[in-house]
Amino acid sequence: AQHQRTNTVHQTRRVSAESSGPPASVKEFLKQNPDFSLPEFEGRVRKAFFDIQEAWQKKSMDPVRRYVSDALYQRFTTQFLMMNLLEQTNELSNIRIQRIWLQKAEREGDIQTLDVGIQATLTDRFVCKTNPSLNSGGTETFTEYWSFLRKGKKSSTADYTRDMYHSNDCPSCSAPLPEDLGERGQCPYCRTVVNTGEFDWVLSEITQVEDYGASMALENRASGGGRRKAQEVLSAIPGQSVQSIEDQASNAYLQILSAIVRKEPQGMRRFTGDTLYTSLEKAIPPGNVVYNRLFLNHATLLSAGMAESENKIRASVAIKMTYQRVELTNKRTQLIDRALYTKSEVLTLERALPQGQVSKGSLLMHQCPACGAGIQDSLDTACPYCSTVYTGGTHDWVAIELVPLSDFARPKTESSARIVKPKHFDQLYDVKDYALVNMMVVLAADGLYSDEEREFAREVAKSLGFNPEGLESLFAQASAGRLGIRMPHQVAKRGSIFKLMEQAARADGRIDPAEQAILDEVRKSYMF
Repeated sequence: AQHQRTNTVHQTRRVSAESSGPPASVKEFLKQNPDFSLPEFEGRVRKAFFDIQEAWQKKSMDPVRRYVSDALYQRFTTQFLMMNLLEQTNELSNIRIQRIWLQKAEREGDIQTLDVGIQATLTDRFVCKTNPSLNSGGTETFTEYWSFLRKGKKSSTADYTRDMYHSNDCPSCSAPLPEDLGERGQCPYCRTVVNTGEFDWVLSEITQVEDYGASMALENRASGGGRRKAQEVLSAIPGQSVQSIEDQASNAYLQILSAIVRKEPQGMRRFTGDTLYTSLEKAIPPGNVVYNRLFLNHATLLSAGMAESENKIRASVAIKMTYQRVELTNKRTQLIDRALYTKSEVLTLERALPQGQVSKGSLLMHQCPACGAGIQDSLDTACPYCSTVYTGGTHDWVAIELVPLSDFARPKTESSARIVKPKHFDQLYDVKDYALVNMMVVLAADGLYSDEEREFAREVAKSLGFNPEGLESLFAQASAGRLGIRMPHQVAKRGSIFKLMEQAARADGRIDPAEQAILDEVRKSYMF
C-alpha cells in the first residue's frame, strides 16, 4: 500500500538481502520444522498481499481482520481516518508479485516469527479532493518485509490445519465469522479471539527496506543480555514478550494520535493514566490539524523492569514516526509541513504483576481485561459489570508517559533491563544516507529536475558511494511525497547535511520558494 512505501538508499545501492541464499536462521527453522510447508505458507503470503492492497483501496480492514494483528489493524485504521478527513483515495492496479523469500526466522518464548521479503510492482493513483496539489501516482517496483507470527502448540492435539486466509469460519467453533470483526477480532458465537496466532500465522508488521535495515542495525546494537533480562521480566505476565509489548505500544501510540486529531481525548481515556491523559488533553492543538502522511517506521523496547517500591512492571518503547501535517478548514487543506519529517518519542507503559488472574480482554481493543465485557463508552474509567478500574493498570497495560526521545530518562527500576541505549535509536543510518535522501527531497520540492540538478545529484551520489542510476527513482518518490526528511541524533552531524541541502537548492542557479520553505522548516526544527 502506498502509505507504507518509502524505498530509498538501499535500492540505490542495489542491495539484495536474499541474494546469498536463505539466512542461517531460516535454515535452522526449516530444519526444526520438517512439517512446515513452504508452498502453503507462500500461498498465505500471496493471499494476504493482494487482500491488503484491496483493503487499502476500500479503506476497510474488515476482510482481513481475522489474520492481522491488533497493532497492524490500528495502523491501517488510523491512516483510513486521516484519508477520510482529507477526502483521499488511492486506486491501485496492475499489481504483480515478482518474488517472495524467507528473510529471517526468530523465536521468542512460544512465539515464532517469520520475516518475508516481497518484491512487487503496481500502478497507483492518489487523489485528494480537499487539495488537488497533493495528487500523485505512477508505476513502481518496490520491496517490503512482511512479518508473520504464530504461537507454539498448547497441546499435542492442537489443530494446526486451520487456514485463516482462505476461510471465513471461526477456527475454534467453525461458525461463519461476520464481515465486521471490529477492533476485538472476536467470534460472536464462542467469544474466541481469532487473530492471536494460536490457529494460524498472523500478519503482524509491514516494514520498508530502509526501516527493515535500520531495525536490523538496531538489533545489532542491542544488548543481548538486556533483551533476555527484559523477556524474563515480561514473562511474569502470561503471553507477554518483547515483541508483544512493542506491538501494544504502537497500538496505543496510534490511538492517542487519532484521538488528538479528532479532538476527542475520551478515545484514549481507558488506557492512559490520569497524569498522561491530563497533559495530552491540554496539548491538543487549535485548528484542525490532520496528517496527510503518517506511518510508524519502527517501535523498539528500550528498557523494562520492576518499578521501585511497587508491584508493577514498566516498559519504555521508542517509536519513530514519519509524517506530514496539513490544516483542514472548510473542506480545504493547507500544508503545514512542506516535506515529510520524522520524529522519535518514548511511550512508557505500566501494569501490576498478575495475582493469579489471566487477562480476559484488552483495553486497547475495547474490552475489560478483568471480565472480558465490551467497553461501550470510552469515557468509562471502570467496568460497569465487574467494577474494575481500567486506568489503574491492575489487569492490563496503561500508558503513563509520552516524551520526546531526547527528553527520555529511564525510570529508576529494580531488576531493570536496558535493551537499547536511547542515543542509539536514531543512529541507525550513516550520515551519507541522510544526506542523499534529504538532498533529493530538496531537489524535488518544486517538481522540476533540471539538467544542472541532475548533474549535481550524480556527482554527490558518486562521491558518497551510491549508484547514480537510482537517482531518477528517488526523485520520483520524493516528488510523490514518499521520502521524508531525516536527521541524525547527533546535532553536530546535522550541519554538513544541511549545507548539502542548501547547495542542492542552488544547483540550478536559484532557490525556488518551495525549496526555501523546506530549508526554513529544517533550520527551525533541527538546527539549534
